[in-house]
Amino acid sequence: MEEDYERGLRNYKPQFLDNVDDFVSRNGSFLRSLSGQKILDVWCVWSLEYGEYWLDAPVIVVTDACQIELCAQKLEEFSVTTDTVKLDDRVSWYGDERFELRKFAVYEDFEIENVWCVELQHTLNDYDWWALGGVAFTDAGHFLSITNGLDVNLIETEWKEDAFLRLTQI
Repeated sequence: MEEDYERGLRNYKPQFLDNVDDFVSRNGSFLRSLSGQKILDVWCVWSLEYGEYWLDAPVIVVTDACQIELCAQKLEEFSVTTDTVKLDDRVSWYGDERFELRKFAVYEDFEIENVWCVELQHTLNDYDWWALGGVAFTDAGHFLSITNGLDVNLIETEWKEDAFLRLTQI
């Protein structure tokens, strides 16, 4: 039944939050507990029709202890869920089945040392504000962030200094 699917994935039930304080309050303990876990791989939905990653769907980070499903929505909403998606399940994007889950990246030596809340600066007329943007994982040699790319999830593997981005350790 299609009603069991959200953003193309069966049993996926995102819990979108729209401010940093609520996000850290709800997810901080879990995200801090990831320290010491190894990131094994990252999965994304792949469009068979267009031959590219379909980054409207959640990005799935697999560690040696759990699976983290990360997804941005709208301007400043972000969701973290765990262990709800089966990586071998079919993908159905609102009835369109020309999609599948594929590995986006594989890591052999990425042991999470720190987890960061990524904030994005927004400006409207003369009003500036910082908004929830996503999360980042780091160790001495790696960087991985999943953030709001306005209408898609943005995956970065390098920190790029930017006056409109800031990291706050969780």
